[in-house]
Amino acid sequence: MTLSVFFQDYLPRNENFKMHLNFTMGTGLPFGLRGNNTVFRNTYRFDPYHRVDIGFSLLLWDRKLSASKHPHHLFRFTRSAWTSLEVFNLMQVQNQAGNTWIKTVFEQQYAIPNYLTSRRINLRFRFDF
Repeated sequence: MTLSVFFQDYLPRNENFKMHLNFTMGTGLPFGLRGNNTVFRNTYRFDPYHRVDIGFSLLLWDRKLSASKHPHHLFRFTRSAWTSLEVFNLMQVQNQAGNTWIKTVFEQQYAIPNYLTSRRINLRFRFDF
């Protein structure tokens, strides 16, 4: 089961600046040994997943609002232009994505965890034509 909550708002005196928060939580999925092993199929469980993302967006150009005031603007060829700065995995949680299974010569299997990325910063430009 996964729960995600997305919240977005703008500054009261400047609607061109927006901020958003995204909270995601999930229960740990069950897993077991690889193959057709029905006895030990779901004996283990991943740790619960949780993550917080935050982002800030700024409207650089809007044709409806600015075309008459700034006819020679750099972005006049677009309907709107936005720039965003986002921080993914703000709390730098080490969430597990899966396992790599290693088998020994004695037919024993070991699960080596694979983790998702840590904190990432993303700068984005968006142009609507």
